[in-house]
Amino acid sequence: MTACVGSSDELCTIRRGRRTQVELCTDEMPTYGATSALESYDSSELYLVEVYNRGQQVRVYTRWFVERALRGGRRLQPLEWGCA
Repeated sequence: MTACVGSSDELCTIRRGRRTQVELCTDEMPTYGATSALESYDSSELYLVEVYNRGQQVRVYTRWFVERALRGGRRLQPLEWGCA
């Protein structure tokens, strides 16, 4: 992934020869400003990072979100693309 042309705060990937913006979900919510959003976390704060569609879609879970969800008896979304 690289910074998108024209928007240094969004991430892009090359897909079939075209630059495509990466869709990011953090803790099951759509996240805008992917670069600054990801930079705001220390790697030790992340529980799970899932990459779909050859890097075009990324889902990130923080440790506190997962701990709170599991304590409340809630399961994480199934392993498929999409925010909650």
